[in-house]
Amino acid sequence: MNIIFLTTNYSLQTSGGIGSYIHTTGNGLVRAGHKVTVVSPVITERNGGLYSLCKIRSEVNALRRRLELSKIFYSKLLELNDDNPIDVVEATDWGMEAFDSRIGNKFPVVMRLHTPNSVVDKLNGYSRLKDSTLVNESEAEYFLKVKYLSSPSKAMAQLAIDHYSVDKNSVKVINNPVDIFCKQTCKPFLKNSGVTRIGFLGRLETRKGVYVFAESLKLIFDQIDNVESCFIGPDTRLSKGSTGNELRKSLSPWSERVSFTGHLDGVEKLAAIENCDLIVLPSLWENFPYACLESLVLGKYVIATQGSGFDEIITPGINGTLVTPGDSKALSDAVINALAEKKHHVNFDNRKVVERFSVNKIIPEIRNYYKWVKETHGH
Repeated sequence: MNIIFLTTNYSLQTSGGIGSYIHTTGNGLVRAGHKVTVVSPVITERNGGLYSLCKIRSEVNALRRRLELSKIFYSKLLELNDDNPIDVVEATDWGMEAFDSRIGNKFPVVMRLHTPNSVVDKLNGYSRLKDSTLVNESEAEYFLKVKYLSSPSKAMAQLAIDHYSVDKNSVKVINNPVDIFCKQTCKPFLKNSGVTRIGFLGRLETRKGVYVFAESLKLIFDQIDNVESCFIGPDTRLSKGSTGNELRKSLSPWSERVSFTGHLDGVEKLAAIENCDLIVLPSLWENFPYACLESLVLGKYVIATQGSGFDEIITPGINGTLVTPGDSKALSDAVINALAEKKHHVNFDNRKVVERFSVNKIIPEIRNYYKWVKETHGH
């Protein structure tokens, strides 16, 4: 099949889980014999990318950016279709790439649910993008326009059904594939001998629970001496300063015990995870985070939050702990208990846990779903 991925952002530093999903899925589909092209106005080459990249122009009105880009996506799809007939187009919810109704009329379109922009804005308590207001007002219409929706988790599917009146029969749950079953050799972030390192993994923003984690660290540092923390992930700019700067200020009394890596990708990110003893993912809500999958594959005990996609990945008491979102005291207690029980001394064999999300299992599911979408489009 000839498969096209549309995304408004394919930058290594800013696309996050969407980029990880497209990269992993694209590679898996190419290995399975399919042609894959990623179309985006923002593109960064990824190491090991087997698929093709196609950049579109991005000079549009910032206040209508994603709506205007959908028209540009349509024009590019027509060009690509002339060269090689397109079988399936996959677009994201967040970028609204397929909002132009002509795309769905012309091509079989799958909308992949990552996390809607309106949900991101609500969790953060602010809008980072200039066109957020228009997008948030248009998302329900966008979801109802698309015939085929796929979701990485049951939690995300249910959110779409409950909040956007999506027909439950139109949503297919297919987990995010993971393709890092390999031993990492690059270890640039070696911790001090005898010191336990707690790692936060993800973008530094409110919805990822980064401020909750910072508050929990104050409680942890007051009770345990030989503990340090590492924030692994890109910073977020704010109207004044950045989240990283706010965290540094808040944790300044313990500055020698806190470090920030900034954006890491590929083997460097995995190496940073490898060099943590515990991974903490205190998100206020999550779809189906790669950060959790990557941490589990590398044998880490993960402390995350309940009530979202983590519930479908972590087995409490076996390879992780789930706590109430937004509760810094519960989070600090979970970390302290895990350290007391020496969970950080165990290299958990999570392969069986994560194997059900491997590319070898998930890619055939995606391929079969695409085949069905192609066959039923227009009927």
